[in-house]
Amino acid sequence: MPGKSSIWKAVRRIWGIQKVIIWAALTAVLMAAAACQGTVEVTREVEVTRRVQVTRVVTATPRPTPTPPADWGELKDAAYQTTYANLYRNNEDFVGLMVYYEGRVYQALEARDWVLASVTRNEYSWEDNVLLRGVQERYLKGDFIEFVGVVTGLHSYEAISGAPVTVPEISIIQLRGPQ
Repeated sequence: MPGKSSIWKAVRRIWGIQKVIIWAALTAVLMAAAACQGTVEVTREVEVTRRVQVTRVVTATPRPTPTPPADWGELKDAAYQTTYANLYRNNEDFVGLMVYYEGRVYQALEARDWVLASVTRNEYSWEDNVLLRGVQERYLKGDFIEFVGVVTGLHSYEAISGAPVTVPEISIIQLRGPQ
């Protein structure tokens, strides 16, 4: 009959193998999730004779941002042109893609690098706002603009009335305003 110490060695060996298998399965699942979501931090605790914490960071590769062409005409031609309704309803399909719009400045704050622009023209006015980030120049309410930018998602804020508002957010590559 084997000694008491050899039985404990066998038990510890089996428990260690189970931990490795569980850790490998968990890591594979989290790496797959990270490929879709961004950065995931995986932490496990290993108990030997003392407690040790091991951390591994898994990083997914995001969709590459398109490199903009050199001149305005090429930039405008390379960008998608879609309706506001399509951009808003199917925003996740446009994230990371270049889009082109003409519009009118709805709101601009000098202390910030963003502009709220209306991009749908109806018979008497402009409507359907988008948030433009990375604006370097100074614009006034009512200025007519055209721009190319990369869609970054939806942005929510609270209007002065207290109502929640959600609009598409676009990071500016190039913006042309009044001359």
